[in-house]
Amino acid sequence: DLYCAAADNLELNGTANRAAVTVIAQIATYYPSVMNKAFLRCMVNVRDADDVSNRTRLIGSLNTLKAIWPLLSEPGCSVTQDNIKIVICSVLCCLYSTFSEVIVPSIELLEKIMTNPLLWLRDFLPLNFDVAPSLLSKLSSVDRPSRSGSPIPGIESSLPPSSLGSMLDVAEPSVDICDFNAPLLLPERTSDPSTSGNSVSC
Repeated sequence: DLYCAAADNLELNGTANRAAVTVIAQIATYYPSVMNKAFLRCMVNVRDADDVSNRTRLIGSLNTLKAIWPLLSEPGCSVTQDNIKIVICSVLCCLYSTFSEVIVPSIELLEKIMTNPLLWLRDFLPLNFDVAPSLLSKLSSVDRPSRSGSPIPGIESSLPPSSLGSMLDVAEPSVDICDFNAPLLLPERTSDPSTSGNSVSC
């Protein structure tokens, strides 16, 4: 069907990839089941991110998630909180990419998440989130290379390893970034246009 064809085109470069994102987003707007299916597919692509061999698919998945993110608060959405948390943690790992075409959509997706946050995200601690045991058991026999090793010896990552590293990498003291081991500071909902564009400091 149309969704399957569009999902396959996430593997392609350029116009075909951008068109696939648009088609998936439009179909997902009217069919919650398609939105759920698209979210899960993109979640897996971003969770297992490889910006070397599967960069095009990763970029398409990030852009698709950005397009369908507002639909997560719509009736009929059955995406679980744990799956949303997996996406957020995985996108944070994508910031470690050496390719600007991966970093830019990652930042844009994080901006979309923060602009209209789900209420429970205010208490979410990315570094304290553990992958479900069923997923860990599937990954126990998989040995994936990591571009950056964990700075905390003897502690396993809370996310599956990938070429982009793990959530433990973002806590490395030598990296001058926000402290991700703290609750996300999200903007208060407001109807005042003059404050809607204010940035939130980390």
